[in-house]
Amino acid sequence: MKRLFFKDKLDRFIKGEENEFVCLDLGSAYTKGLYIKEGTVKSFFIERSKGEAVNVAIDWIKRDKLVYKPLRIAIKGQETLIRYIPFPKVEKEVFKESLGYEISQFIPFKKEDIYYDADIVDDNYSPKESLIILALCKKNLVDNLINRFNAEKINITKINLSGIAILNSFLIYKMHNPQKEDTKENVALVDIGNSSTIINLIKKGIPCLSREVKPSSKDFIHKIANLKNCSYEEAENFIRTIDTVMFNKDNEIINVMKETVETICDEIKSSLDYFEMNWGESIERIYLSGGIMRVKLLESSIVDYLGKDSKIWSPLKVIPLKNKQEMEKFEEFIIVLLGLSL
Repeated sequence: MKRLFFKDKLDRFIKGEENEFVCLDLGSAYTKGLYIKEGTVKSFFIERSKGEAVNVAIDWIKRDKLVYKPLRIAIKGQETLIRYIPFPKVEKEVFKESLGYEISQFIPFKKEDIYYDADIVDDNYSPKESLIILALCKKNLVDNLINRFNAEKINITKINLSGIAILNSFLIYKMHNPQKEDTKENVALVDIGNSSTIINLIKKGIPCLSREVKPSSKDFIHKIANLKNCSYEEAENFIRTIDTVMFNKDNEIINVMKETVETICDEIKSSLDYFEMNWGESIERIYLSGGIMRVKLLESSIVDYLGKDSKIWSPLKVIPLKNKQEMEKFEEFIIVLLGLSL
């Protein structure tokens, strides 16, 4: 496997490409894993990464005797990139070949230093152009992962970007969500992770912008740890259990919360402003995810700051997988993992 993998065909998930596979989300705070066989969750795993996400994942795979199962991995970071590009219309059979000749003008890396994949997201972007999504990753990141797992006889079959995994999850969520909100609305998907925040904008059902920005939940938790003179883990537990009464009596925490919300929301608002400037329309709804969304006070602060119709979402309740009980305890954490399984 020497390329990134992008999939937007829902029928492939319904029919199933693989009957049995393992998914990994190598997060900086938590390593998450999922073993699926014939549409059933056979094993779910979540454990603190502690700077050793790959080793934590390998230990789980060995412990659960999954070494010889096909493995899918989600990655993100500065060595990855998602871009949306207006591209001259060509026959789909030669689209990727044509893109290969032109790709250097669209990316900040040398072509020989990356793996990439692309797909057409809007064939009617303009009379002469299609809108394409380009996903890429530096070769050294992919090769290092492959070598680490191959050394343990574990075979990576697919690598996807976390931003695209989130989009995959949302496609399934919208398709199965019984409430069926209007598919013509403009929405933002905001996943606040430990090391970064991923923002996806979708214009009337078609993805059009994906960004990964630095503000994250880690900044907030570190500030609370310094404030309370405690460990990172203790600070994380503290902010999950803080109630409104305690919060309103602690001005220092209020200030840290306000500073964190403003930093994250300024990045979100920048994306929303970009959308409005380029498309002349507004984002109508924001879907929030990430483990930090367990902190209800932070969630409400973000909603208040942005002044948009916002909600926490998870495809877990609608995704067609069996035996999901254990995963339900961690549904805010696992949107990337679920999207990787699609």
